[in-house]
Amino acid sequence: MADLKTSDAFRNSEWTLLTEYEIGNNTSNLQAVCSTDTYIVCLINASNDKALPDTLVAFYKGGSDAEGNAVTPYSVAMEVTEMDYEHGNGMAYNPNTREIVIAGGKNLDPANKGCVFIVDADTLKFKRKVKVSDKWNIHAIDYSANNDTYLIQKGGAGGYDFVETDLDFNITSEIDNMVEMGEANTFQDLCVCGDDIVSLPYNENEKYNGTIQVYSRREKKLLGEYQLSLSSDSEIVEAEAISERSPGSFVLGCAIRNPRRIALYGATLPMAYNVWTSIDNGNITASVEGADLGSDCKIEYEPVENYEVKEVIVDGQKIDARENAQEYTFRSITQDHKIHVKCTEIPQFEITTGAVCGVIDKTQLIRRDKDVTVHFEPDEHYELDTLLVDGTAAKPDESGDCVTLKNIQGPHDIQVSFKEIPAFMITSEVKNGSISDRVSRVYRDENYTVDFSPDQDYELTEVYVDGERLEQLPKDGSYTFENVTEHHDIQVIYRWKYRNLFWFAAGGLFCLLACYLVLVIKRRRIMRRMKVERNISKDEVKEIRGEDK
Repeated sequence: MADLKTSDAFRNSEWTLLTEYEIGNNTSNLQAVCSTDTYIVCLINASNDKALPDTLVAFYKGGSDAEGNAVTPYSVAMEVTEMDYEHGNGMAYNPNTREIVIAGGKNLDPANKGCVFIVDADTLKFKRKVKVSDKWNIHAIDYSANNDTYLIQKGGAGGYDFVETDLDFNITSEIDNMVEMGEANTFQDLCVCGDDIVSLPYNENEKYNGTIQVYSRREKKLLGEYQLSLSSDSEIVEAEAISERSPGSFVLGCAIRNPRRIALYGATLPMAYNVWTSIDNGNITASVEGADLGSDCKIEYEPVENYEVKEVIVDGQKIDARENAQEYTFRSITQDHKIHVKCTEIPQFEITTGAVCGVIDKTQLIRRDKDVTVHFEPDEHYELDTLLVDGTAAKPDESGDCVTLKNIQGPHDIQVSFKEIPAFMITSEVKNGSISDRVSRVYRDENYTVDFSPDQDYELTEVYVDGERLEQLPKDGSYTFENVTEHHDIQVIYRWKYRNLFWFAAGGLFCLLACYLVLVIKRRRIMRRMKVERNISKDEVKEIRGEDK
C-alpha cells in the first residue's frame, strides 16, 4: 500500500458519483465498505435496535465477472442476508486469505463486544467470529499490506486510539494519544494507505457530508483534517466508509436518505509509493519513499567481502538470485514494495598438498568459484616425476613449477613427487700440467667447466674432447661442457716451450758435427792418398837408386 503523495491530498478532492443503490426500507443504513479483488462490498445494517440479519451487497469493480463475462461496472453482483453483524461499523479485505473482516462496532449482544466477524470474500458467507478485546468495541478496521497486520480503531470507553494486531488478531502494538477528536464524537471507518491512516470522524451534523482526517503512523500525529464536498439531490449525505479500490483510487461509501440509498463516490489522488529495502551481510540502496505512480525504481545491492547473494525476496516471494545478483528494478510502480536480500558466506574448500623430494605450497582453504595456483619446487638436483590432482595425473602450468585449479567447486588434493636428475661422468687427463677433478659427476642439462694449467716452462699444444682434437685451443685455461646430456672426456697436452730452440741448436750442432766428420773423413782420405803417393815415390827413388847402382 502506498502513502498519500502529500499530507493534504484530500484537500479540495473531487469525488465523482459511481453508482447508487436503493435499500428499499427506512430502517436500514449503509455502515461499511471494502474493496476486494473483484467487488466493492457494502454492509447494510438492518437495525440499530434489533438483532436482525444484515445484508452484504457486492458490486462489480470492473467490466467483467470472475468467468470473464461482460458486466456493467458497479452493477450488483450478489446480495447475501445471513446474520447480524451488530452495527457493522467497518470492513477490511485480506487478499492473502481472501477474507473480509467486519468490525462489529457498538453491540446489542454483550458477547459480541470487541468482536470481529470473518466472511468469505467470494461468497460473502459467514465463517467465524473472533474476540479481540472485551474492554472496548471495534469501530473501524483495515488490512495493512505493508506489515501483513490489521489496524483497528477502538471505540467507546476505551477511546478512539489505534491498535495493531497480527493475523490472528492478537494485539501487537498500541498507538496511543494520536487521535484528535475535533468536533467529532465518534468515528465511522478507516483506510490504511501505507504509513498513512485515513479516518472518518462524525459529529451528527444533520446535513453532514463529513470530514477526512489523515494520520501518520511513523510521525504519530494528525497531519490534517479536510472537509468533504459531495453533490447530491438529497438533504443528507453521510460519509460512512472509505476504501482503496486500486492504488490511488478511493471509493467513499455514503448513506443517503429520502429515499435511503447507498451512494458510491470515487476519487483518484496522487500517491507516494514506498520501496522498503533491507539486506543481510551487505549494502543496498536505501529505502525509497515517495516514488511516483508508474515510475521505475532500481535497487542495487552488494554483499560484503567473501559473501554472496543467496536469496532475493520481493514482496515476500523469492526470485531468481542468479539473474538478480546485483540489482532488481521495480517497474511501473502501482503499490508499495519490499525487497530483502540475504547474503551468506561463500563456502571454502580445502586444497590439500604433499610433496616427495621437494616442497609445495601448504594446504589452504579456497572460496568457491575462485581459482588457485599451487607452486612446487624440487630439492636440488631433482626434477618433476609425477603430478597428481585428486589421484589423476595432471600437467603443470606452462612455467612448469605450479598447477592452477579453476572455478573451485569442492575440495581437491594435489600430490607431487620429484626424481633425481640423471648424472653423467666427465673424465679429465693432462700431460705436463694440472687439471680439475679427474672424474666429475655432472647432472643432465648442467654446464661443467674443466680448468687446467701447465707446468713451468710448458705451453698448451693440444686438447682432445671425446677423442677429437680441438681446432682452436682454449685461451683462458678452461673448457666448458654445456647442457650435459652424455658422458664426456677431455685430454689436455702441454709441451716444453723451448723445444724448438733446442731442436734448432741441436740441429746446428749436428750440422757442425757432420761437417766436422766430413772434413775429418776428407782429411783422412787425403792423408791416405798422400801417404800412398809418398810410398810410390820412395819406391821409385829406390828403383832409380838401384839402377844407378
